[in-house]
Amino acid sequence: MAGFRRSRFLVKLTIISTLGATLTFGLFAVVNACSFLFVLRFCPETRGRSLEELEDDFREHDPARFVRAAPAGVTGSCTP
Repeated sequence: MAGFRRSRFLVKLTIISTLGATLTFGLFAVVNACSFLFVLRFCPETRGRSLEELEDDFREHDPARFVRAAPAGVTGSCTP
């Protein structure tokens, strides 16, 4: 808890006082958008796949195969 308070104080002391609240929130939004794009690009879809399939994909070390659509018949809120 002390570490959280220290980091919150440092953010308030440095970033907010330097950039202002609006630009700090904008920076936060940009970092989150970049994180979202990173997850979309580099994190594999695991829904509907067995552990063995995931292990095989990771052993191949082929990043192009990591990101793929969910198997046929598997639906959810994240399906495009």
